[in-house]
Amino acid sequence: MYLDLNYLPETYGGLDYRLIFDGETISGYLTKKGKQQAYKLGKNLFDEKYSQKIIQDFTEFNNSVTEKSIFHLVDENMSKIDQFKEITRKIKWLSKYYLYCEQPVLASLENFLEKEVKDKSKINQILKNPEKFDLNEKTRHVVNVLKRLGEEKLKAHSNLGEVKALIHFSKFICQKYKIKIHHIAVMRENEFETALKGGEVDVEVLNKRLAGFVYLPPVKEGIWQCLVGDDYNDWYKKLLDISGGQVKGVVAYPGRVTGKVFIHKSFVNKSEIPKGSVLVTGMTNPQMMPYLKNAVAMVTDEGGLTCHAAIISREMKIPTIVGTKNATQFFKNGDMVEVDANKGAVKKI
Repeated sequence: MYLDLNYLPETYGGLDYRLIFDGETISGYLTKKGKQQAYKLGKNLFDEKYSQKIIQDFTEFNNSVTEKSIFHLVDENMSKIDQFKEITRKIKWLSKYYLYCEQPVLASLENFLEKEVKDKSKINQILKNPEKFDLNEKTRHVVNVLKRLGEEKLKAHSNLGEVKALIHFSKFICQKYKIKIHHIAVMRENEFETALKGGEVDVEVLNKRLAGFVYLPPVKEGIWQCLVGDDYNDWYKKLLDISGGQVKGVVAYPGRVTGKVFIHKSFVNKSEIPKGSVLVTGMTNPQMMPYLKNAVAMVTDEGGLTCHAAIISREMKIPTIVGTKNATQFFKNGDMVEVDANKGAVKKI
């Protein structure tokens, strides 16, 4: 359901993606065509009016999501379908603007900044305190866009109002059909809506997806494909074909350390991170903040210079590599690794 709400033609579905669910987490892979599409979309942010509109709309969304609005949306005086449609409308709205915070979209701005700043060690300082540097007009605009989008992205992470409201419906469906919450995670949007209306839930189909599925663009116009079984296994091998014993990503904060891997795959949960661990996760979140001080390094599947992990790494001065795409699947708990956040590489040792 969550994928169907995000991968619409006007949001993430406008890019050529391939997604894999391995039973624990979902990882996205842009094709060469998808990267070109993302890069082209991001170049629009060089235009001041265009970028201001995106940031303004994103800010408006964040300001509209409050605890008060959540309680209103789950008001029993409204039909569950009306509640659901209102909440999903906001989630689709969020996806439209959150897309501009993703590294492949911001790549053109990040590349420009790296070319403009001769001393690469100063990039983190500039992003943190741009007013302290003598920047030309275009560079200052780029830094401001990266900084503001990063700030709004952090607010969106902290304020998961609409996602919390969807849990209200998920619990209702679980109780009504005697299914588990993880079944809800692999439902399609139409299946979820059918369940809310009292229709049938095919638990056998959901169990097959829980064993692993690949999520692909439609062959023609229409909803995205959700393939299981042999189709999933074939795509899994294609998308996770890694050699050389290492993964690579974007340097968020430099440094070189070794340590044992601690995998954290959930966006909403928080876990005690053993002291001295290399945290490997899809993306850090505010709920994890009290535990991040125990990590000697952070490695994420997602993100760029303005993602949550990158911002936090600069604050806490923790060597960090983001945007590896598949670190959570390549490494296992307890693996001894070397994180070379000077070169953007992580390898088993």
